[in-house]
Amino acid sequence: MQKIKPIPFNPNKLPDEIWLKMGFTPTQVKNIKNYEAKGGKFYRKEDVKKLYSISDAEYQLIEPYIQIKSPYQTKPAKENPKFIKTESKRILTTEINSADAGVLENNLGINPWLAKRVIDYRTLLGGFRHVEQLLEVYGMKPETWEKIIPFISVDTLLIIKIDLNAVTFKELLRHPYFDYETTKSIIDTRKKIKSYSSLDQLHQVPLITDSIFQRIAPYFFIQE
Repeated sequence: MQKIKPIPFNPNKLPDEIWLKMGFTPTQVKNIKNYEAKGGKFYRKEDVKKLYSISDAEYQLIEPYIQIKSPYQTKPAKENPKFIKTESKRILTTEINSADAGVLENNLGINPWLAKRVIDYRTLLGGFRHVEQLLEVYGMKPETWEKIIPFISVDTLLIIKIDLNAVTFKELLRHPYFDYETTKSIIDTRKKIKSYSSLDQLHQVPLITDSIFQRIAPYFFIQE
C-alpha cells in the first residue's frame, strides 16, 4: 500500500493534486472524480469510506483529517447545546462599536493584544463605519479578518462624530485619517469662511479629493 500522508481536507471537489499529494494513486483519484462526476457527494466522513478505491486502512488514516462543511453536511454535528446557544448569541452580540476588549477576545477568539488594538483604533476613529476598517488595525492579518467578519456587526449610530466648527487643530490631528497638512487646510478654511454651514464645504478645502471626502465626511457633524 502506498504511504498516505493526510492533511486537513474537505473531500468534496478536492483538486486532483491534493489527493495525489496525500499519497493516493492516479487510479484512485480517477475513481474518486468519476464518483463526483456522477453526482456523488460526501455528506459525512463515513461517505468517504464507501469508495471502493479507498481501503479501510487508508480510511482510518485520513478519517481524523476529513473536514466536511455545509452545504454538503446535511446533519449538524452533535454539539453541546449550550455551546450552540453561545455561538448563536456570539453572532448577534459582537457589535464592533460597543464591545470591549474582553468581549472581542472571547467572542472572536483573537489575541488580547489585538483586541486592545482594535479598541484603541476605534477610540481614535470615533467608531467603525464598516468591517473593512478593521484591516487598518496594526497587526490585523487578512486571514484573521476573514475569520472574524462573519461574527461582527457594525452599528454606525454609535460613532462619535467631530463638531467640524469646534474641533481644534490638535484634536483633529489625533484622528487617524488626518495628517498635518490636511488638518491645517481644514482649520485654515474654517477661519477663512468663519464657519462651515455644510459638510459639502469640505470640498472647498485644498487637498480634500472626492475619495478623501467620502472617507472623512461621516466622522463630522455641524452643530445647528
